[in-house]
Amino acid sequence: MVLSLLSLSLILFFSPVIRGLQWESLANNASVSPPSRRDHALGLVMSGNTSYLILFGGRSYSNEPLHDTWVFESLGSFNGSWRNVTKSVHPTARFAMVYGSSNEFFYIATGEGGNRDYYNDIWKFDIRTEEWKELGKTNRQQLKDAYYPKPRSGASGGVYPGSSKFFVHQGISDTSHFDTVIFDIDTEEWSVVDCKDGQCNAYTPYYPHARCHHAGTLTSPNSLLIFGGCLSYVDTGGECPSGDTWVFDAQSLIWAEVNTCPVPRVCGGMALLPPGNGLRRVVLYGGIEDTPQVIQTTRSPADMVGLFDPVNKIWSLHMTTAKQSFPSLRASVAMVTGPDGIFMFGGYDINSGSLLGDLWLLRGDSWTAERSVTVECPRSFTNFILAHGCLMVIGWGIFVVWGAYIARYFKSSGDTWFYLHLILQIIGQICSLAGFIMAVLSVQSRHFGFAHGIIGLLVVILGLLQPINAVFRPKHPNEESKKSLHRVIWESIHYIGGKSAILLALANISLGVFVANSRPVAWTVWFVYLGIVVMVLVISQLLQDCLKFRKRPKDFLELVPGSENTIHNYKPKMAEGHV
Repeated sequence: MVLSLLSLSLILFFSPVIRGLQWESLANNASVSPPSRRDHALGLVMSGNTSYLILFGGRSYSNEPLHDTWVFESLGSFNGSWRNVTKSVHPTARFAMVYGSSNEFFYIATGEGGNRDYYNDIWKFDIRTEEWKELGKTNRQQLKDAYYPKPRSGASGGVYPGSSKFFVHQGISDTSHFDTVIFDIDTEEWSVVDCKDGQCNAYTPYYPHARCHHAGTLTSPNSLLIFGGCLSYVDTGGECPSGDTWVFDAQSLIWAEVNTCPVPRVCGGMALLPPGNGLRRVVLYGGIEDTPQVIQTTRSPADMVGLFDPVNKIWSLHMTTAKQSFPSLRASVAMVTGPDGIFMFGGYDINSGSLLGDLWLLRGDSWTAERSVTVECPRSFTNFILAHGCLMVIGWGIFVVWGAYIARYFKSSGDTWFYLHLILQIIGQICSLAGFIMAVLSVQSRHFGFAHGIIGLLVVILGLLQPINAVFRPKHPNEESKKSLHRVIWESIHYIGGKSAILLALANISLGVFVANSRPVAWTVWFVYLGIVVMVLVISQLLQDCLKFRKRPKDFLELVPGSENTIHNYKPKMAEGHV
């Protein structure tokens, strides 16, 4: 018994204490500190043996863009202090910019200023001189054909430590941007590496759709990881928030979508953890998960982070601990990798709506992070986009299509086909109208500024005109009388209008499965079903044509007397007096 207790004591004594990732508040009682802000930039640079945090810009509670620069030093003892660096030359006040650190320099690019001014410049801060310098300015002035990205804000990207490639991915301005551009720090030249000159659109599953305020970071000098963001902005429709994850290989120029786990969000923070035991992990923290587009979601607690394995491309969710307390749940933070973990500053308090000006360290490395408590991926998320898509598929893809099918191929002397057709069309139009309302609620910007929205509006109008048109239906003639001119015109309008609406609806649903950022299984099922519908319609039309041909009156085509009963021996019956 004594030996067992002694053995257990020795095991506990020599076993390392594994706490996982731990939050720690830093220098938040200093007399001088940066004002509270959101959508700012934060970098960490080394000069000699000293590390420095550099804070720039962002926006205030009144949404005024900021242009101040702050430096926090003496990180080793965590007893450092903030100081404001005032220089006459500095970037224009802005927020929602792309930022990153490499070697002794801190970089910021793009962003939004006052009066909705958007920028496409890039600046470098030298910690040794504490001076700002605009890069690429010489090329801009001397080379008229030099490439520059379109101004934007809400993009993601940055630079991998030690690399000379600064990435800027997507973002928004007066339009949405699909492209990925790279600034070569050595040559001070921009180049576009993906989706050049409008080559990309929202109707394909092979690359991420245009978005803004998404989380992103470099996991290697040539690998960009992005998550979430808002896909419904300016001239695009889609999820807002989104929950998709993409990895871009700048060498092969190929995007790869990977399975996701974290709750969809916008304005989340992302940064690399320091490596540990050969492992590399990315942390995703915070963000706005509940927007006007969301019907139901699983809110992430303040002590939860997402971990991404860039080698195996796998997400997992982990719980953190706190030295004293946890940071309040927030969005629009700035995060940067440090020697002992990830530094985070400021942001927007999701619960109170206030802005924050506190500095935190998420202490731990990639190996420590994997020792944290793991939780299951949430599976409950519903938004108006999903409701809209389901209602339109049920309404137009099922009820309206098969209601029209019955009217065309199952007419008889009775009234059963008519009542079936009427009931199915009414249900279909109710679903269509409800789906249209869901679509209006889901779009966060201009409702009809893109193809799917415009076609959808036209489909709904044509669909609602069909029952109105039916109210003015002329009386159907009996077998002994001919159709009136009004009846002929009415049937033509009803047939052409209904057929056009169905064709446009099926085409628009096919576009919508991509706009909605649907998973491959969803659009695969839809296109298989659409193929079945087309096949049934083609076969039914061929059968109907064959039956009509066989029922033609005998005086239209007669056999020549004495000839064999073959199609080649048929001869039209001529009227009297004609040869």
